Amino acid sequence: MPPAGRSRLVLLATARDQVQLAIWLQLLGEAGVAVSVRRRDPLGGLDVAPTPLYSWDLYVLDEEEGRAREALGLPGG
Repeated sequence: MPPAGRSRLVLLATARDQVQLAIWLQLLGEAGVAVSVRRRDPLGGLDVAPTPLYSWDLYVLDEEEGRAREALGLPGG
């Protein structure tokens, strides 16, 4: 747990391509959710579940995760 008054970023989802990324960014923007995007290293997934080359991880503040999941229609949160 982060210290009092400090938020942390949590992984919301991984966009599989630029189209999905653009749609999700639009939906999150309309919901007023700030998002941080990190492009995956094309060779970084060798020891984990495979993801397509050049996919993008979307991170949100932990307190906005529920709202972000709802905006994208994702389960959990």
